[in-house]
Amino acid sequence: MSFTVTAESIRLTDTALMCIFCCWYVRPLTCSTYSLPSIIAWRGDKEAIDSYGPAANGNAFYIVSCDIMGALGKTHFKHVVLPELPERYITALADSEEEESDDDRKPLQEPVDELTALLRKADRLHSCNGAEKAQGLNALLERKAEFDQKCQYLWRLSRAYADAHDFAVDLAEKKSCAENGKKVGEEAISFNPQCAEGHQWYAILCGLLSEYESIQNKIKNGYLFKDHLDKAIELKPEDPLSYYLLGRWCYAVSQCTWIERKIAATLFGEPPSATVQDALQNFLKVEEISPKYSKFNYVFLAKCYKDLGQRSQAQQMCDAASAMNIQTKEDEEAQKELDSFVASL
Repeated sequence: MSFTVTAESIRLTDTALMCIFCCWYVRPLTCSTYSLPSIIAWRGDKEAIDSYGPAANGNAFYIVSCDIMGALGKTHFKHVVLPELPERYITALADSEEEESDDDRKPLQEPVDELTALLRKADRLHSCNGAEKAQGLNALLERKAEFDQKCQYLWRLSRAYADAHDFAVDLAEKKSCAENGKKVGEEAISFNPQCAEGHQWYAILCGLLSEYESIQNKIKNGYLFKDHLDKAIELKPEDPLSYYLLGRWCYAVSQCTWIERKIAATLFGEPPSATVQDALQNFLKVEEISPKYSKFNYVFLAKCYKDLGQRSQAQQMCDAASAMNIQTKEDEEAQKELDSFVASL
């Protein structure tokens, strides 16, 4: 049985789901329905299509009528010849199909608990480049009484203290941020010793605090810095930040004077040991994991190559650093150090 449907018989207000068979292909079409109340959605299979062959021409389709499917089976298809639709209809059909498919693909969203919402807010503020980054500390401190036994909260609070430290102007405020951040970081590790971020940010706060400590505490914090970075890398070996920080530690140790090593040996029995080559390998690991990770990473690669007598490689790293835009406060510091370094190269 066959009939012809004209463009005028299409009603754009309905959204019935029909399954149209054309040239061996099943295509669900969400659009206006044809003015045939008997046509209902039915999803066929390739076997049913194969038994009737492809469409007779480019405008021919097989449409299943579910009214008769139950009684007569798959053998009853209505052959419909569709005219070329006006552009306004085609646009409406495409839009309708896209909207429904997007809705179909959209997963059901579960309610977000308060801790998750807070952690997401903290992550968003940390990712900011301006002074807004420092606002994360207050946002987290406001909920400390509720979540101060959650490692995921605590290591972010430690990180927020580090961010606040970087934006503080007063020296006493900077030291206070470093002290509080280190304390919170230690708490995070005590709740979950297997949290890589907990070890990573505890190490960072140890490094920040060492800037305001005595020689003895500075060296002690240096050992803590190294130990916890090693642990962070063990737990999360593909995090470029940990390798970058370890590279900085190795480079700083390689530049220690004889007297500094002697003091460390006197206080702790064995001075820290690292070479420029150790530092280079860590900075190269950063580039391997995350190419163009930071302007500072290129600066320290350049320094390592220069110290190893490889000036052409050092110049390449300077060029790479210069090519990176300045987006953060750290980038500004890196640019200053790059300008000074290039002048001595």
